[in-house]
Amino acid sequence: MRSRRGFAAPLLLAGLVACIAPHGTVQVLSPGSMELASAPVGDVKVVLAPTVPESRRRVFLEHNGEAVIRQAITDVFMQRAHWDPSSPQVLHLTVTKLKLRSTANARFNGIFSAIDILDGEAELTMGSAAPGRYTFKVSGTNDYGSSSSTRLRDLARRLSMELAQYIVPAGKGAATPAS
Repeated sequence: MRSRRGFAAPLLLAGLVACIAPHGTVQVLSPGSMELASAPVGDVKVVLAPTVPESRRRVFLEHNGEAVIRQAITDVFMQRAHWDPSSPQVLHLTVTKLKLRSTANARFNGIFSAIDILDGEAELTMGSAAPGRYTFKVSGTNDYGSSSSTRLRDLARRLSMELAQYIVPAGKGAATPAS
């Protein structure tokens, strides 16, 4: 009996760590033209999909979601030398799903209060070049003691880092798998 407990404890711990670890994925639907890969991004446009429920839309607006996401992406792309406001290349983001736990719920219920979610679609455009299309999903539960605004900024930062993995060309400071 004791050997089963010794075996179950590490599995339970691994399961809990997997649940509270931040998650983020970007899926490339269409990489677009080579012209897109070499040009820096010059602007970011963020909108909510019409299918986002009114209660989630209100939360997004209360926390200034458009500006938070735009700033996070701008910061990461500037750090990776892939941002130039004079560039005609535009990154369009459409948020299709937003779930942001209330600060009270996150603080009192901790990891048992579900997860924060930011999902959507991205499109990289420049003139008549074939656009690059992506979907994204980022989530997290590890900041259960922080405010909703802080957790939204964290989701936006994770999103920007995930997008940079696919949009910033290798020669322009793209992250390596080890970073």
